[in-house]
Formats: sequence, C-alpha cells, structure tokens
Amino acid sequence: MLGEILFEERGRTSGVRVISSDANETTLEVSLQTEGRILGVEQRSMWTYLSRTRSDGSIYGEGKGIMTTKDGDVIRMEGVGAAPGMSGDGSIRYRCGLHFQTNSQKFSKLNGVLGVAEYNVAADGTTVATVWEWK
Repeated sequence: MLGEILFEERGRTSGVRVISSDANETTLEVSLQTEGRILGVEQRSMWTYLSRTRSDGSIYGEGKGIMTTKDGDVIRMEGVGAAPGMSGDGSIRYRCGLHFQTNSQKFSKLNGVLGVAEYNVAADGTTVATVWEWK
C-alpha cells in the first residue's frame, strides 16, 4: 500500500554517455540534477544511472543519487526501475523502487523505508519524479 509522498523533484539530464551497444542491448549512462522537497524540506539531488534498452524495446535502469537539504542533511539513494519502452513522443516512464541511507537524525526514518516512484524523462531531457513510502 502506498503511504505518504516522501519527495518530489524536477530536473534535467546533464549528460548522456554510451556505455555499450549491440544487437541485444544498448546501455547509456545518464546524469541529472534535480530540485524539490523531501518531507517538506527543500533539497537538491544529483543522480547517475544506467539505462539498458533491451532488444524487445523494454528499458531497465539502476542508479545512485545523493541529496542535500537546505539545512545540510545528506541522504544517499539507490534505485532500480523499468519502463515498457520509449513512447512515440520520445519520453520514458519508469516505475522504480528506492532505498535510502542517511546519518541525519531528522531523516533517519528513511533508513528503513522502501520508496516507490514514478520517474518520467521527457524527450527534451527534463525529468519529474514522485516518490511514495511503501507500507
């Protein structure tokens, strides 16, 4: 069951690099920077993930991010996601699972939480993510 929204963020890809490409799979390394709010507090994040487009068109992604709040709290994140493929307009709609690690007392509850996310990338490289607690 979905719980409260943990965070929302918007951003833009800042780099894409081809890691490999053959008849079975193309792997891209994607970097992005985002801004938003986590549990009501302003934050900025940096992410890097690998996006693997398979021969059937489906996409698998896995990545890591680091978030810093306006108060200086640091939250590390790791996630995996999947998408049925690229849409006709060039966008990708991932559905993801995220876990967190922080030494911050204020955000320590995140250490035992699994987040589920909608992460969308538009053809122009803009991104939008919403992450809920999975209860």
